[in-house]
Parts: sequence; structure tokens; C-alpha cells
Amino acid sequence: MNNNTILNKFYNNMYFKHFIFILLFVFLNLKLFQYGDLSFLNPMLVWNIFLAFLPVLFSEKLLYVANKKILLFLLFFLWLIFWPNTFYVITDIIHLSTLEFYKTVAGSNYGEYLKIYSTNITNWINLLTIAIGVAYSIFCGFISERYVEKTIFQIFNFKSKNISKISFRFILSLASGFAIYIGRFLRLNSWDIFNIPKYINKFNLVGHNISFVIYFILSFALVIFILLNSNYLFNRGEV
Repeated sequence: MNNNTILNKFYNNMYFKHFIFILLFVFLNLKLFQYGDLSFLNPMLVWNIFLAFLPVLFSEKLLYVANKKILLFLLFFLWLIFWPNTFYVITDIIHLSTLEFYKTVAGSNYGEYLKIYSTNITNWINLLTIAIGVAYSIFCGFISERYVEKTIFQIFNFKSKNISKISFRFILSLASGFAIYIGRFLRLNSWDIFNIPKYINKFNLVGHNISFVIYFILSFALVIFILLNSNYLFNRGEV
């Protein structure tokens, strides 16, 4: 195997591409951390996209351990508890509300109001950085779900695969909506599932109206469900 073949194989490796993206994303956030107004958010964004990559890592290995049931279950479980992080990053958009992108001023005519947009370039780069992080995380959610779905429906022979796949995505979306709620409002992490007392104590401090909780979970679940199915429709022409 010559050097060019080795380099091409290395370049085409999925993990290499993720590594390059995360490296560039870290560099961008380090600069924003140094000069930006959302310095508290930059380390968190880096951490969140790393968490979004983990489901890709776990799911990609599933097919290789299909005959090892214990390892298969362990990887699927790890994927399942980390997968909601890929859509949780969407909620980081709320931090943009602390930045000023425009202000409304009175115009020269009576009753006229004008919008003056900010020329603070750091604010706009922060917007782009969060958008890039969200896009990457959702992408990780898409491809890791594909790996898992492919593995599950290859191992188990369902009679009506299309209906089963839609049901699988629906359950995932609902679970993810719930996980996003407990992550954003209860401040629980994926690994906290191993700390049951912490979960119980956090749930005792919810204090939210039940209707808000239900609407929040269902809203995110619906969006995730639509995104997952749209991903299949646009990429393969089928559900």
C-alpha cells in the first residue's frame, strides 16, 4: 500500500472528517471566547457538539457487534441516552437573545420607526457559530439514527418494515422531546441516568405547569419526528 493510498483512506475515514470539523469549531470558539460577549457559551457549545458526536461513534459500531448481544445492547443503550443531545443543541439558540442585532429608532416622519442593524461583527459570528453547531449536531442525529435503524431492522425481521420504522422514529422523537425538557429545565445530563437519587430530587423541584411540560415535549417531539422522516424522504425517496 503506497503513501497516496494510505492518505486517501485516512482522508475518507468518517472519524477523520468529524475530527477536522470539531477541531475547526474549537478554534473558532476559542477566538470568540477571547473576544466575544457570549464567552460563557463557547466552551458549552464545544462540549455539546462533542456529545452530539458520541451517538455517531456508538451507532457506527453496532453492525460490528450484531452477534454479541450484550455488547450490542450496551452500545444501543449508550446511543439512546446520548442521542437526544443532537437535538438538544437547538435550545442553545436562546442565548442569542442576550446579543443586540438591531435597535428600533424613530424616523424623520411622524410615527415612523426604523431598524438599525448592529455592525458588531462578533455578534454575527456568534450567530453563525451557534447555527453551525446546531446544524452539525442535527446531522449527527440523522446519521446515527440511520445506523441504529439499519442495524435493528437487519437483526429483527419485521413483517411491516415501513410502519415499524415510523413507529421507531416516533418513539425516539417522543423520548428525545422528554430528554430535552429535563436537560434544559432540570439541568440533568445523559450520564445522570446512573444517579437515580439525583433524578428524583430534580423532579421534585420542577414547579412547571403540567400543560407547559406536555406542550414543550410534544412540540420538540413533533419537530424531531418531521426532521427524521424528511431526512429519509429527501435522501432516499422512501420512508
